[in-house]
Formats: sequence, structure tokens, C-alpha cells
Amino acid sequence: MPARCIRSGPDRYMASTHSMLLGALAVAQKHIRIQSPYFLPDQILLGALNTAARRGITVDIVIPGRNNLRLVNYAMTSQLDQVIRAGCRVWRARGNFDHSKLLTIDGAWSFIGSSNLDPRSLRLNFELDMEIYDRDIARQIEGLIDDEIDQAEAVTLESLAALPFRKRLRNRIIWLASPYL
Repeated sequence: MPARCIRSGPDRYMASTHSMLLGALAVAQKHIRIQSPYFLPDQILLGALNTAARRGITVDIVIPGRNNLRLVNYAMTSQLDQVIRAGCRVWRARGNFDHSKLLTIDGAWSFIGSSNLDPRSLRLNFELDMEIYDRDIARQIEGLIDDEIDQAEAVTLESLAALPFRKRLRNRIIWLASPYL
């Protein structure tokens, strides 16, 4: 199967994973599935996801119900309204914390590796990821993500608005530090 490793880091490969993800999101035609323990995309990736959803692409994002990093969870929660308003569906997984970083597009292309969808991972850390062009692998990964969605709780604008004001304020303040989390 065709596959390619993508290394990234704060050296000459700083934007390689970020650029690859932008390109992949731009060519999606039906479905984008994401599972990430730390979903803190920068404004450019948020824009790409929101644009895909507005084009009619089904965008499912699975995040942990309980995160191992409390501050990251607060920051993630503070920006979920941005993707939900654009039409993305966000799910909080139940069960044990899952550190998997998975992404599939249209049941044909997959992305796995060490990179989180956050500025620190995509710009500051040394990471190694792989993009795979194989329908069987993509279907297997989609199945894993769909299994999580089947057991997950949907995050809605109403559930986010139901959070007490002090928690929403705390989350927004912590979100300001998200490039460093």
C-alpha cells in the first residue's frame, strides 16, 4: 500500500504536517473523521474544518470524555462552539482515556502518528506521522472511530451554553494559552 512518513519539528520541517493536513481537508468530498486526545487546532485548521463542513462534508470529531490533561480539556471545550456552529459534529468518548491520533477522509486516506491537532505539536514538537492511501486501512480506522461515536455523547451548543458562566470564562482564559499547553 502507498504510505508516506511525515516528520515535523521546529527545524526545517516545521510546517510539513500542518500543510499536509490542510491539503487533505481541502480535497475531502464526503466524510472527515477525527479522533484526537488534544483537539486544539489553530485558526487555519479550524477554518479548513469549518469550510469542509460548510461544503457539505460530514465532519466527526471524537475527543475524550475525560482528558488526562485538565487544562487542555478546558481549552478544547472553549473552542468547540466554533466547529459545531459550522456544522461539525463533536463527540465526547466514554470509557478510558484514549491517546489515539486518527484521521480518515472519504474512506480512502488515513493519517496516524504522534502529532496532536494543536499548535505545540504541529509547530514546536518533533513528531512522526504517516499518511496511508489504502481503503482497507481507512475502513478499519473508520470502524474504530465509529465504535467510539456509537458509545459517545454528542457535544451541542446547548450543552456548552449550559456550563456555568465561571467555567466558560475559565475555559476561554485557559484557551488563550493553548499554543503552550
